[in-house]
Amino acid sequence: MLCAWPATMVRMKIHSHGAEDMQRNWDLIRMILLDLEEANGEHRKAEEMPPFPADWVALHMKMMEEGGLIEGNDPGFLSGPPQFFALGLTWKGRELLDSIRAPSVWDKTKGLLKEKGIGLTLDTIKAAVVTVVTQLLKS
Repeated sequence: MLCAWPATMVRMKIHSHGAEDMQRNWDLIRMILLDLEEANGEHRKAEEMPPFPADWVALHMKMMEEGGLIEGNDPGFLSGPPQFFALGLTWKGRELLDSIRAPSVWDKTKGLLKEKGIGLTLDTIKAAVVTVVTQLLKS
């Protein structure tokens, strides 16, 4: 199914044991990073992060843990929707957040990648942030 959220389209199929196919929503990933930093060491449950559906948040948290951005606990998908408990940011997660924290930098980074027809990945975001920050420092 296709669902629209802020500036991003997310495609996902939920099955009884999790996601078969999901595209990362980088606005949601940034929101999770910001929220975990603000939580100051308190664990966060996926359902505590509106406006996104809890199952999307849980699956993104799981992907972020797999990518080394956050520490967390996956109780599994035994019954009901996916769940995940985020425990905090890793060094890599803090580095990413520090580079995309400012809304202006984040928006310009996404805009630059879109303008060039380049997909959003961790590596392309980090490379584009360098370009955006360099341009901002020169102006």
